[in-house]
Amino acid sequence: MIDGHKSVPQFDLIAHLNPVIRGWTNYYSGVVSKRIFNQADTTLFSQLKAWAEHRHPNKSSQWSCQKYWQTVGSDNWVFKPHNQKIRLYKHRETPTGLTQLAQAIAKF
Repeated sequence: MIDGHKSVPQFDLIAHLNPVIRGWTNYYSGVVSKRIFNQADTTLFSQLKAWAEHRHPNKSSQWSCQKYWQTVGSDNWVFKPHNQKIRLYKHRETPTGLTQLAQAIAKF
């Protein structure tokens, strides 16, 4: 999915990926563990890093990371454009079935 969008700006890539990530995580949140979501985030990070380095082949990896990833709160690796509110959703931000069950039990 990222390979087909190698030349699009970061904003457009995020706008394209967010609905896919949100839909996939919502669909599988009842049966998928946090470990799987963490692995999906790790894979997505690797693909985005390759995308960034493809866009700037003469720049260092550190430069690419500083350009495309920001710190938001306590999260140092947020894929978002500078001075814009849009950001890429992370799989791990979606509560899984066990998390939802624990929250329901806590309320009871």
